[in-house]
Amino acid sequence: MKATIQWLGDKRFVGHSEYVEGEHSLIMDAPTQFGGKNSAPSPMEVVLAAAGTCASMDVTSILTQARQDIHDCKVSLTSERSKTPPTVFTAIHMHFDIYLSFTTPIDIFLKPVVKGLIRYSGILFCHLFNTSSKA
Repeated sequence: MKATIQWLGDKRFVGHSEYVEGEHSLIMDAPTQFGGKNSAPSPMEVVLAAAGTCASMDVTSILTQARQDIHDCKVSLTSERSKTPPTVFTAIHMHFDIYLSFTTPIDIFLKPVVKGLIRYSGILFCHLFNTSSKA
């Protein structure tokens, strides 16, 4: 995986990434209180969204492999950051709304498994969480 970040002026940057199947671009900006124009997500917003996406991909992938019929998956994230620089994340809270089709009585037993999977998805499976804790 490779990435190149190009300055666009002020606090705007475009990130170009290169991975297995091609290239992607993402524009980032800072909020106005930090000298940006708030025209795109900030890097910290991107990291927070990436954490939720990573955990959601893992949860939906495991459920799909378990042959569960997923109707919808939404994760809402809130975060806390340190008050002094560097203002790193000190906590990330995720709330999952997952809608599955439980069609047989045996599927009722999967509900606690799904809850456990969601609870530990970031800790056990998400590459982003595991990378940031070791970087």
